[in-house]
Amino acid sequence: MSKQRKDYRALRSSKGLNQFDFWAQVGVTQSGGSRYESGRNVPKPVAELVRLHHELGIDTRLITKENAVLIQAVLENGMKVRTNERTT
Repeated sequence: MSKQRKDYRALRSSKGLNQFDFWAQVGVTQSGGSRYESGRNVPKPVAELVRLHHELGIDTRLITKENAVLIQAVLENGMKVRTNERTT
């Protein structure tokens, strides 16, 4: 089973960002981002940062060691919200 390569150039274009701005938001240089857009393999951590920041709209600058596990659990399992309201 082949894994389809993500089109980072199309994602960036859909956001209306240049390479510098798009990749800087996830800690990658413009030249590194250019290589990824040209087909070089993207490391899993970078791909996950792009997904979180550009696809899910999560401010990745707020992710810390302390909250990373919680964020991962919420993304994998969803978040159930309990309310104390009763319906009548």
